[in-house]
Amino acid sequence: MKIFSVSHPMIYESYVNSRAIDDTGSSTPADYEGVLPPGAIITVENIPYLSSRAFRIKNKGGDFVHVCLSNDPLMFQGVTLVVVGGGQSSTFNPDPSANFLLMQNVGPLPAEYEVRVEE
Repeated sequence: MKIFSVSHPMIYESYVNSRAIDDTGSSTPADYEGVLPPGAIITVENIPYLSSRAFRIKNKGGDFVHVCLSNDPLMFQGVTLVVVGGGQSSTFNPDPSANFLLMQNVGPLPAEYEVRVEE
């Protein structure tokens, strides 16, 4: 960009301004959030499959949380993702025939979670 700073100062200035850091402090809220009671399986959402859709799960608790997409709103089926306490999963969408996003807290204390849907 040094060449543009001398030969085309307007382009260089536009480049520098567009690279400025956005420090407004706003954040996007999670699509779903809540508290998981110990041991219980909950249905976070019934959402039809979309190949471009993925879920990012954040476990704000101290124990492991299990997550899966299932055909049954009450029982885990297929691939189960384990999210450690204080951790965050990578995006996942392993089962094209499942509509129910299920979560289970396998620890003895309630666990907070956040789910972000990425399309």
